[in-house]
Amino acid sequence: MSFSHLLIVTPGFAANEEDTTSVPAVQQFLLSFRKIFPDIVLSLISFHYPCRNDSYDWHGIDVHTIGNKHAGGLKKLFSFYRFLKIGKKINSKVPIDGVLCFWLTDSTLAAKLLARKLNVPSFVWMHGQDAKADNKYVRIVRPSMEHLAAISEPQSRLFERNFGQRPGHIVSNGVDPCIFPPLNAGNRQTDLLSVGSLIPLKQQHLFIELVRDLRDTGYLHIKAMLVGEGKLQQELEDLVKKYGLEDMLCLKGRLQHNEVLNEMNNARILVHPSSYEGHSTVMLEALYSGCQVVSFLPAGQGSIDNFTMCEDFEEMKRVSRKLLSAHNSCERIEVNRIETSVLQVKRIFDQLKLK
Repeated sequence: MSFSHLLIVTPGFAANEEDTTSVPAVQQFLLSFRKIFPDIVLSLISFHYPCRNDSYDWHGIDVHTIGNKHAGGLKKLFSFYRFLKIGKKINSKVPIDGVLCFWLTDSTLAAKLLARKLNVPSFVWMHGQDAKADNKYVRIVRPSMEHLAAISEPQSRLFERNFGQRPGHIVSNGVDPCIFPPLNAGNRQTDLLSVGSLIPLKQQHLFIELVRDLRDTGYLHIKAMLVGEGKLQQELEDLVKKYGLEDMLCLKGRLQHNEVLNEMNNARILVHPSSYEGHSTVMLEALYSGCQVVSFLPAGQGSIDNFTMCEDFEEMKRVSRKLLSAHNSCERIEVNRIETSVLQVKRIFDQLKLK
């Protein structure tokens, strides 16, 4: 059975082609999908972000935004109505063969309703905090496990622990080697790098505490960089000033995705202090960029070269000191390619279409 049109549904997406920082993992998946399957039409509906009601072209993909902005009550009902109307309009031009949902949220509920009306399969690929016990949309959407994928084994286990069922698939995130700069195997100017939103979940205050500890234990000339923006930015800036780290730690703010990859290519160690991830794209990219990676969370299944998972902050400090004192060679570590994920998702839809 032929497959000619896949509708993508996501809570947020890039505002334009220049916006490479919004859900970069989704962006890379779609670009890879288009490259591998150029004859399959891709359309996309974004439920919340950008916060506008609009349609535009993104690298040959028709993008439609609802601009729901997490509205409640009647506004949310109207957003669902608008979503279904747009979905039917998209289908009238080229019949939709399947609906792929990123994350399990309110946008997934809208997607499920549309897929049911169009009598096509829908598939949910969880990416972040979807598996946590407080996700009310798991019980509202009630996805069948055959139509649900976790992004990692830990996320799959967490979902089963919280909701009593195990997702039928694990589709890992991956990297696209084509977008990386040539490997810098020589002198890297940044000793410690951290990349992530400045929100409580990412625990970037621990990165600042780590730099302070290293300075106080004799590492007086290290250069550290924190890339990201968020509601804790002022609080973190104040912490840097409080500890007198202005000459050692640079807060770069938001960077475009290619700029982030360039910074990784110039860094020795990526520190990832986040308390939760579905499957961190940042860690995969840092490993492929030749960094040593230190984290509280796994980067993938089994043992991974140049990666150290720490039990607590004390171990993270010890590991960081050891790595700074060593002379590690820079080599690319590939955990998973995004094209592998693309092919896996396509196979799943082929199977669903046959049923």
